[in-house]
Amino acid sequence: MLLKNDKNELQFMIDSREMLIQWRPQLVELSVFVHDGKVVVSRIDLAKTLEPQLRPGMIQNLARVQTVVLDPGHGGFDKGAISPYGYEKEYVLDVARQLRSLLQAKVSVSS
Repeated sequence: MLLKNDKNELQFMIDSREMLIQWRPQLVELSVFVHDGKVVVSRIDLAKTLEPQLRPGMIQNLARVQTVVLDPGHGGFDKGAISPYGYEKEYVLDVARQLRSLLQAKVSVSS
């Protein structure tokens, strides 16, 4: 099923815990199901997973992010998945380095 408006998109399958929220895969605590012809999502999943991502402005007392940890995984002898284009460890490390630079630039601008 697909629910969307001009700002948000939510995709899910009945009797599954997997969702796409804003085009990002998520795993919720309880499966989405149908009851009396209505789609039901648990209150916990609504409060802890859906609301923060779909309506972040509604979160009260939201503290400023102090630390971001980037862990690209793999490395050393563990090369991760292998493709004709290279090893997973090379791609995840490259992404982490690029993201690090973007985050550092953001901190410099906002400081």
